[in-house]
Amino acid sequence: MEDHINVRNINFDNSDEVKKVALIHEEMPKLWNPEYNLSPAELDERIELIKTHGNNDDFIYLVGLSDDGEIVAIEWGEVKEIHNEKAVYISSIWVDDNFRGTKVVKLLNKELESWAKYRGANFISIDVHYNNERMIKLAQLFGYKPRFVELIKEFRSDV
Repeated sequence: MEDHINVRNINFDNSDEVKKVALIHEEMPKLWNPEYNLSPAELDERIELIKTHGNNDDFIYLVGLSDDGEIVAIEWGEVKEIHNEKAVYISSIWVDDNFRGTKVVKLLNKELESWAKYRGANFISIDVHYNNERMIKLAQLFGYKPRFVELIKEFRSDV
């Protein structure tokens, strides 16, 4: 299964590849929220957003490809200021269930970290939904540590 994993930047000129990456990203909340539903409009918005980042050096979109060229992992990040420091914020990371535990995440992270250092970032940051235990464990495995915790109080107008 992991004989050869190829990690590269997304091909912004390949609309099928952009759509697949957008779909993967937009369907991730189903992992921790079974009631989540993706609308076609939300998918279209994500596709257009990804396309607009194609010529922007502050964004990186990586894909991990299997031997047969299928996308088995994605990771993307952006350079931004976080707490008055230059950082790279990971906007999305996903690995196909059949490729969990393989070297694909390590390869993606190595590429992202190299890019972050090249861009002058002081650290890499990622927000993880509280119920996404798999991602929390994975991030900790790669040396990420909690720094800030967001607490919210929801107000529902439909009650």
